[in-house]
Amino acid sequence: MPCSLDVSTGFLRSTLRMSIRTPPTLLKLAGESLLRDQASAIAALEYLPAELFWLLFILAYRSRHYSFLKAMAQAWPYPVLPLGRLMQPPRVKVLKAVLDGLDILLAQKVRPRRWKLQVLDLRDTGAKFRRMWCGCMTHKRLSTGRVAVHRSSPNMEHPLAPVEVFLDLNFNERDRDEFFMYVIQWAQERKGLLHLCCKTLSIAEVPFRRVRMVLDAVQLDCIQEVEVNCTWDLPTLGKFAVYLGQMRNLQRLSLSHIHMLSEEDEEQEDEEEEQEEEEEEQEEEEWDKEQQEEQQSFSQFLSQMLGLQHLRELDMDSPSFLQGRLDQMLRCLQTPLEKLTITHCQSLTHSDLTHLFQCPNLRQLKSLWLFGLSLIDFHPEPLRALLEAVAPTLQELHLDKCAMVDSQVEAILPVLSLCHQLREFTISENNFSVATVGKLLRHTAGLPRLEHELYPAPLECYTTQGTVNQDRLALVRAELMGILRELGQPRTICLGNKHCFLRSTLRMSIRTPPTLLQLAGESLLRDQALAIAALEHLPAELFPQLFNLAYRSRSHEESLKAMAQAWPYPVLPLGGLMKRPRVKVLKAVLDGLDVLLAQKVRPRRWKLRVLDLRDTGAKFWRMWCGDSTQKHSPTGPVTVHRSSPNMEHPLAPVEVFLDLNFKERDRDEFFMYVIQWAQQRKRLLHLCCKTLRIAEGPFQRVRKVLDAVQLDCIQEVELKCTWDLPTLGTFALYLGQMRNLQRLFLSHIHVLSEEEEGEEEEEQEWVDEEEWVDEEEWEEQEEQGSFSQFLSQMLRPQHLRELDLDSPSFLRGRLDQMLRCLQTPLEKLTITHCRRLTHSDLTHLFQCPNLRQLKSLRLYCASLADFSPEPLRALLEAVAPTLQELRLDKCAMVDSHVEAILPVLSRCHS
Repeated sequence: MPCSLDVSTGFLRSTLRMSIRTPPTLLKLAGESLLRDQASAIAALEYLPAELFWLLFILAYRSRHYSFLKAMAQAWPYPVLPLGRLMQPPRVKVLKAVLDGLDILLAQKVRPRRWKLQVLDLRDTGAKFRRMWCGCMTHKRLSTGRVAVHRSSPNMEHPLAPVEVFLDLNFNERDRDEFFMYVIQWAQERKGLLHLCCKTLSIAEVPFRRVRMVLDAVQLDCIQEVEVNCTWDLPTLGKFAVYLGQMRNLQRLSLSHIHMLSEEDEEQEDEEEEQEEEEEEQEEEEWDKEQQEEQQSFSQFLSQMLGLQHLRELDMDSPSFLQGRLDQMLRCLQTPLEKLTITHCQSLTHSDLTHLFQCPNLRQLKSLWLFGLSLIDFHPEPLRALLEAVAPTLQELHLDKCAMVDSQVEAILPVLSLCHQLREFTISENNFSVATVGKLLRHTAGLPRLEHELYPAPLECYTTQGTVNQDRLALVRAELMGILRELGQPRTICLGNKHCFLRSTLRMSIRTPPTLLQLAGESLLRDQALAIAALEHLPAELFPQLFNLAYRSRSHEESLKAMAQAWPYPVLPLGGLMKRPRVKVLKAVLDGLDVLLAQKVRPRRWKLRVLDLRDTGAKFWRMWCGDSTQKHSPTGPVTVHRSSPNMEHPLAPVEVFLDLNFKERDRDEFFMYVIQWAQQRKRLLHLCCKTLRIAEGPFQRVRKVLDAVQLDCIQEVELKCTWDLPTLGTFALYLGQMRNLQRLFLSHIHVLSEEEEGEEEEEQEWVDEEEWVDEEEWEEQEEQGSFSQFLSQMLRPQHLRELDLDSPSFLRGRLDQMLRCLQTPLEKLTITHCRRLTHSDLTHLFQCPNLRQLKSLRLYCASLADFSPEPLRALLEAVAPTLQELRLDKCAMVDSHVEAILPVLSRCHS
């Protein structure tokens, strides 16, 4: 029988699993045995087998044995200690223990005989912790970067330094600042004994003063990679450039959203503010001063760029500050680039682009990525010349969304076919004809390494309104498929729709030809009238494929309407296909049903009994197979109660299933359309909403829908809202009508706490004391009235089986009243984050008669400290025959609690 042991350390659970099918290794058993006696373990470290160190370190880390970690650092038998991968997120106490151990060693003249540590790696390298302990191979992988650190770095000046410390500076999460400063200050105090190496600097939307404090303290010539993703202005960039120039070994520089004060901003300010002549003159002087400051900052940036002798990769996103100045920056490049990326830069002029393509330091590029540039009316010769120069080395070429046209592509086609190292080629979101796309396919066919290709959907696919015509797209696809077959090479290409933010992709490959069903469906849909006429005689197997194709094309609503009238299966699981609500598709299907519902004689093959609008999570294709599908889709946890409308109208041919999920606002229109449609056809169909979920929305949004639906169908309710008791009382009027409710989940319903009351009293000192007391009493009475209304409605659900309460502060001192309202025995009870519940509440909970048939009991973050274990023991004894799940996590339980329940726990055989 398998068993497991979960060891929780901290907020996130750290788990050790043991099973008799996979017994623990001798190493693991030895490590656990050693840690039971820390003093003996520390004494034995000198003679401990090296293979046991990594496991012992992990066990000590998870159990927070800081003294043992300190001792292990002194005796470490491997060249590398990859602490950063294990220590996520950073933990200063663990770091301090390891550094204290190193301090003792660094102060000694004679090292322990087996101590080999040369690298303390505090980076999150992404590799598995236990795979990073294998001697020289690991040391080579961790300590080396893309190139060796320059010879002027400190470890070369201090050849006897035994330890290098690697740290990445990532200014994104504020909690890392303390961690950074602790490491840096520790390293500064031991300058002659070790070398701190920071290879990566990443800055994301933080003020420069946070960065400057750290940069002033680190050795900048170790940094090889810099990412700046901040909306800095040019003066701030100029200040940062002073540090950038000291990064002599920098290999990659990424700058994003650096901006300057544009002339448009100046004009807008002049239009918005009416000023006197003197004020306008003062503004002009300030503007001139700002321009001079910006130019000085840019010059300072350029002067520092001259010092970067190892730069290989340059990445610039939205570099508006380079408009008209790009040539100046390009002249500062000291070495040939291997990778250049420029994105979202419509402001670059034709002169900028010409200088870019003619730059001599781009002649050895391996990757060129241009996205969101404007090449409209730009002569293609400079680009052609650049591609010709880099043809022997180029591996990646991306020219997406550059407003390119046919003539520009035709100019670069001959040199494109010479790029034999090319692996990735994308040129999507440009304006090409189908003939030009065909030429691209032919000219790239001979590139042996090409693996990834993305082309734009040709202009012939679009209507005059700019939308994609699916019929034309199908014809274009067939034409391009013909070219692929003619070329006769196994190949897959993708077409991108330029008007979609998310790329719409068609995959074409001669290795995976379309099925006969798919070809038949596409052929039928080319003539909608013919397809509709043929539905009566169409094989049932073709309906799912045809429906899916019509749905995806977004222009075949008439076909969808006709297919709904002739549907040959019991279930149409439209919700599984329609992940996001689409009212047009829904309207087409409902219009088809309307035609049928108005007829007395149904089509001979029409079998539809269930229209399922729920997102069931199942694959669309698996939901069409007759009786088994009917069983899967329309039924919920149990059959709807006999008093529901479909029992009163046995001749109703269709049931419509809909889940009410009030999370995304765009679903409101969808819900109301379905509900109003169903209300107008009450005698002909039954709308069944089995699930109601409300997440952080105003109650008026919910009320409008609840007033319109049949509430006795609802079987599951989830409220994840910070509602107060009066709002809950209003909702309870609807809750009481849900007679078939089986699961109720309430989260974060709250009352006016004493603390909040005190705060409001301080803020409103001007209120008369008697008036304040009256208001307080009125609020308490309103809350008590709302709670009583909630309790009265809780008496009505006769089928409640599961109750889930999260942060139920409103039940403090009142839990017994709610428990008495339960009309049926519960099968599952969950109460979480409930430290506010009193001992009296917990006693009533464990003594409640309607908990005697529980299959699942979960208490999390309840306070059982100083609580007598007898009520809990009695409850467990009562539920022992049925209990299948028991969770008592973070409940402040002690030994005496557990000892009291042990005898009954052994009898919970289920």
